[in-house]
Amino acid sequence: RTGNEFYKEGVGWLQDTEYWNTATLSSGNTFWWWKNDSIWLSELDYTIHSRAQDNAGNWEPGYSTFTFIHDEEYPVSNSTTPYKASNKSVNYIGGNANDGPFVRSQISGVSGVKVMIMDITESATWWWESPAAEWSLNETWRTASYSLGDWGFSEVGDTQWKKRGSGHRFRIQAKASDWAGNETSTGSISSAGYEFIYDTFTPLSVSTVPVNTKSYSYVSGQGVISGTAVDEPNLGLPRSGNAGIQKEEIDIRDTSNNYRWTGTSWTATGPWWLNTSTAPPNWSYNISTTAFTSGKSYEITSRATDKVDLEEASPASITFTFDNVAPVSTVTAPADGLYYGDNLISISGAVSDDRAANV
Repeated sequence: RTGNEFYKEGVGWLQDTEYWNTATLSSGNTFWWWKNDSIWLSELDYTIHSRAQDNAGNWEPGYSTFTFIHDEEYPVSNSTTPYKASNKSVNYIGGNANDGPFVRSQISGVSGVKVMIMDITESATWWWESPAAEWSLNETWRTASYSLGDWGFSEVGDTQWKKRGSGHRFRIQAKASDWAGNETSTGSISSAGYEFIYDTFTPLSVSTVPVNTKSYSYVSGQGVISGTAVDEPNLGLPRSGNAGIQKEEIDIRDTSNNYRWTGTSWTATGPWWLNTSTAPPNWSYNISTTAFTSGKSYEITSRATDKVDLEEASPASITFTFDNVAPVSTVTAPADGLYYGDNLISISGAVSDDRAANV
């Protein structure tokens, strides 16, 4: 075996000492065997020499030789693509495989990799069966391509994922085989599989404060614009899901001139998206009232982006009026300084504001 060691029956491995063990001959003297399963160590090279002797005591002048690798170690395979917990597009599945764990110097090598692709969203599991049958209820392993440590599988792409649906959860399992017939063990990382959510739906957001078409004074000097954002879809199935909200932005527009608020000043460039403080499903944006001019109307447009970088398809807007000038009222009856008896029929006056809607 590797290291120039020779096995001696009943003794063990001897360094640099050649030893011939006696084999068992069949009754017809046509074949022989020698068996000792306990002597082989995994991941080592072994060379077998055999020679025969006849009943006259003559030994075969040469001997036949064959070499093999004894490999009891399970190969290891991992899925590396896709690598995110949620994806909007997956047209290739891949990973790596090796005939580890390299206990010693010699391995048989990976002979192939198979993958199992499952839709585990519902109570019933669906498997990718083949390009012809597509998704079915039959548990199926498919053969992946393998070369130089990497494996790949491209039978399933966006067209096939979409047939199961956005918001579905998929699991990818891979198992490798080596030339010694070992297959990835059921307790390995690849047996557990890699899961991801397939999400092609855009998120939704809405501004809840200020209320659409209302007027506000924000007398505290600090305004708060806030709302909610959710990602879609929400299928309500046992293991469905979505990517989740990554960020929420707003665009603040002065409706009188189409200028946008940059966070420090107004600009003619727009839209100008401002990041909010986001803790899904809620978001908020603080703004000083010095940014607003009393009597003007402003439009707030909210836009959500989810964790697969899908932006809200049709951002919604609300409009509010800023008014921090107090109204004015006067008393016209009774007249100031006069005396009244039972002739005071009513008390009246006048009132005015820069916007009638605030009266």
